[in-house]
Amino acid sequence: ALELDSRYGDLEFLEENLWGTDLLAATESFFAAPTVRALLAQL
Repeated sequence: ALELDSRYGDLEFLEENLWGTDLLAATESFFAAPTVRALLAQL
């Protein structure tokens, strides 16, 4: 999904698309992982 639409790597975009607080918190933790940060930087 991130390769198709990098906006999914933006927590603000996800919140605007009605992602709940629990899902946003889990996603924020996931995005904080070094390997995921490296992937997001490439997009």
